[in-house]
Amino acid sequence: MTEPAGPEIAAAHPLRILLAEDNAVNQKVALRMLQRLGYWADVAANGLEVLAALERQPYDLVLMDIQMPEMDGLEATLQIQNRWGKHRPFRIVAATAFVFQADLDRCLAAGMDGLITKPIRMETLMDVLSRVSNPGVVSIPSSVPGNLVNTTRMEDLSASLGEELRDVIESFLEDTPLLIMDLKTAFEREDLAEVERIAHSLKSSSGIFGAKEMMDLCRGVELAARGSTIKDSKPLDEIDLAFEGVKAVLNLYMADGTPNDRL
Repeated sequence: MTEPAGPEIAAAHPLRILLAEDNAVNQKVALRMLQRLGYWADVAANGLEVLAALERQPYDLVLMDIQMPEMDGLEATLQIQNRWGKHRPFRIVAATAFVFQADLDRCLAAGMDGLITKPIRMETLMDVLSRVSNPGVVSIPSSVPGNLVNTTRMEDLSASLGEELRDVIESFLEDTPLLIMDLKTAFEREDLAEVERIAHSLKSSSGIFGAKEMMDLCRGVELAARGSTIKDSKPLDEIDLAFEGVKAVLNLYMADGTPNDRL
């Protein structure tokens, strides 16, 4: 049977949703997608806020980012398991830029019910919302093709978000230079945990636009920080340079409203 689309899906599958996400651009994309499907979601920026929100009111679904400050998604899920047990009345689905089987295993071991990968696609989100009340794992990998900005991904975003895509692009262009600055500051402080967290956040938000080069560079810094093998600031400068290319393409998109195949 064909699933309902647009606001009809919320009528067919009414859900109270909590979005756990600390990245402002990712928040905006997820909220806009949910709104186009007829849902309104509350937002928590870290695991502590998730626990507080769940104590205040009931939810049916928590879309849980993995890497968040103060308390990450895995620790929050473990705390939820301790407080509510295995028969909690809501589902937890990880939404993460991690793409390895080991990451799915970690999520399931912590007590999550499934995992979807970022950047989130509208079809994937619709599938999760329609299946969230059913048992079993939701594991739907997504791909991020392209180089600077992937035109297919931009077309998908345009179809999903409409005119609100401009607002998402503007947020990305405003927030990313600040995150890159914070990344470099964390490296100078030798705070590798913070370097890993910020690189992961940059990887996730650049993946929204299919910015494969920037995403791959961020993934490299993330893994190097995790393994304590990052030795100099050159990879950070490469991320900065890649962002300039992505920014140029997105500015062209903002100017004429269409993806630019030539860049």
